Amino acid sequence: MEIYLEENFDLTHTGEVCDRIEAVAAECGVTIDSLNLDRGSTGLTKIEVKAKETHRIPLDRVENLPYVARVSRLLPPWRQISRKYDPTPREIHIHGDSRIGAGHFLWTVGPCAVEEENLYYEIIDAVMGVEVPPEANLHFALRGFIDKNRTSVYSWEGIRDEGIPWVTAMREKYGVAVVNEIMEIADIERYKGVFDVLQVGTRSAESARLFDALGRTDFTVYLKNGRGNTIDEFLNYAERIVARGNEKVVLVVRGTQTTNPKYLRNAAALEWGPVLRGLTRQPVVFDCSHSVGQRELVVDAMVAAVAAGYDGLETDVHAAPGRAKVDGRQALLPEVFEAMVPFVVEARLAYLERHRLFEERGYMHTYMNP
Repeated sequence: MEIYLEENFDLTHTGEVCDRIEAVAAECGVTIDSLNLDRGSTGLTKIEVKAKETHRIPLDRVENLPYVARVSRLLPPWRQISRKYDPTPREIHIHGDSRIGAGHFLWTVGPCAVEEENLYYEIIDAVMGVEVPPEANLHFALRGFIDKNRTSVYSWEGIRDEGIPWVTAMREKYGVAVVNEIMEIADIERYKGVFDVLQVGTRSAESARLFDALGRTDFTVYLKNGRGNTIDEFLNYAERIVARGNEKVVLVVRGTQTTNPKYLRNAAALEWGPVLRGLTRQPVVFDCSHSVGQRELVVDAMVAAVAAGYDGLETDVHAAPGRAKVDGRQALLPEVFEAMVPFVVEARLAYLERHRLFEERGYMHTYMNP
């Protein structure tokens, strides 16, 4: 925290100001490590407050102190995931060959929901049969959603425990991570040893107690943004999980509320990717299926997201989308998915080359200035 004092501040009042600052911090349960005074050439005196939890001190409490002109924070409230706190991109090794971040690209594929045993095997065998050049550093994870959070009480809500042996079989066969949705804290224990990733869907995107519980687990967490969330809200929810002890949080952008529901399921919010990657060290994934909601648009959205530097994709694939129980309209056929793989790889390699070139020549940094 930086505290700027009034112009031409009389240094004889320094002790008084520091005592008041420490008193406010103590009332907020914060222990100050040091207060460093700096008299700048502009005539403004600055006090830098060093403490582990300055985010717990309300700015207005300090701004209302005598002689204080303005106050600013050195770190955002989502400090532990901020690039200012640590600029190193976080790499997450999930399970087997599934990893993401720090140059590793993760593509999570499969049906929106697990429906039938043989159909699930057919879909997963098809998507895992594609060939990817090693230089793309591309890894896969599988959608294994046996639970679905639906708006209507009359909608199908998943195969539940009947599908556990099916997703387990594919996890063991291909040695990659499997993802399922999490809605209830009580289900965390039930999913141990079955799933590697628990995804918080957009309908649960503000469940603070669920975030607290996930922060005390070893699961990788896919955190989707709520349709009305701001970027700051989204990052604060991720921070809650990390602050509770679980650093394995992946931010999943799935679009925001659209003003054109006749044509789009959501506004894609592709621009969130570069912004988030500039602000946070957590990996960022684009859900190209739920964001736009139509398979004709999904293929364009996925290539655009990869070119924009996202760390991964989430894509619905279904062998019979016409009879899918959930979101068949946005699912790609396996053969379309296979046809798109070379274009995704090309976009990924182009992004990596652009990143390398910009670093080499000292051009504007690929990330925003954090």
